[in-house]
Amino acid sequence: MAAVPAAILSLGALFLPETANSLIQRTDDTERAKLMLQRVRGTEDVEAELNDLIQANSTSKTNEHPFKNIIRRRYRPQLDNRTRRKRVPNLFSLSLLPFPSKEEKTRVDVIKLPKA
Repeated sequence: MAAVPAAILSLGALFLPETANSLIQRTDDTERAKLMLQRVRGTEDVEAELNDLIQANSTSKTNEHPFKNIIRRRYRPQLDNRTRRKRVPNLFSLSLLPFPSKEEKTRVDVIKLPKA
């Protein structure tokens, strides 16, 4: 059943245009990136966003070994929070919680009060 939506999404991905960011990263073709931004945004004024993309691309190229850098001590709190979010729900899964049995749900305790 899941194969049909997956096939539709996969075929649809073939027809998606490149993003302005990927055009700048792969080909450094800022003119095509500007045209793509204008098409997507529907306005001619995209210079500020284009300049931001160019600056971010040049900054990312100066970063050597980004996957090695993320393991450094400086970034450990963020990594720890990311993994903790996945671990904590597993520690307190529903299978570990006690649930009342059918007898406990249907049992009615009758309390006899002393007569006054």
